[in-house]
Amino acid sequence: MNQAHLLMRLQEVAQIENRTSYFNLQDYIGTKYPVLGIANPTLRKIAGEELGMEHLAEDEQWKQLEKLWFESGVFDVMSIVLYMTEKRFRKADKQQLLIRLVSFLDRVDNWAHSDFISGLFGKLAVHLEVDIMDQMRRWNNSKKPWERRQSVVIISYYLRIKKQSYGFNELAALVTPLHADTDYFVQKGVGWALRDLGKKYPEQQLAYLNEFVCDLSAAAYATAVEKIKPEIKGELKVRRKAARKNKK
Repeated sequence: MNQAHLLMRLQEVAQIENRTSYFNLQDYIGTKYPVLGIANPTLRKIAGEELGMEHLAEDEQWKQLEKLWFESGVFDVMSIVLYMTEKRFRKADKQQLLIRLVSFLDRVDNWAHSDFISGLFGKLAVHLEVDIMDQMRRWNNSKKPWERRQSVVIISYYLRIKKQSYGFNELAALVTPLHADTDYFVQKGVGWALRDLGKKYPEQQLAYLNEFVCDLSAAAYATAVEKIKPEIKGELKVRRKAARKNKK
């Protein structure tokens, strides 16, 4: 697979798709990488073609994918790498995949790639639950915002697995240290984690919100209460408003 040929092909596809020019996808995604604007279904389809890698040994395939991820510097190419990684998930050595995904995160600068990788970590938790939780704890204190975001966004995907060793208290312990985080995308992750914890642990979630409702940022709070009954949401809103008024 030749990186230059792949990029050329993607540029041709982008022209054919004729994406609207008035919407700046690069700004929307929030990435420094050039964005060709190819639709995700199209990227997934191209990834499914294997790009000439089907006859290579597994190790060589991973080398090719890692080379694309770390050297391409184009958002759409990196997205294809993630789709191809997802396709290899079932047969991949799970410990090696964990190592690769952790290394991939060093190149992440946007919510789209970050959340895709969070989903893969969530699937890995079925096989490497303790390892994933340990990694989330390490990221929770990271100086890198995309790593701190991983530490809470993975919670939403982890909750989807059938059997879990970690309950509300262990997972909420990753959320609490990030209440005052100054990064917007980390705050959105805090909100998602609390919202999704409420789907499985509604009573514990409500108790948590009652305790910390005044500490959560606007972004985290708005997301956290999305699925809560209107009357309870109203009570929490009154408490937040009163607390802000007292601080003035």
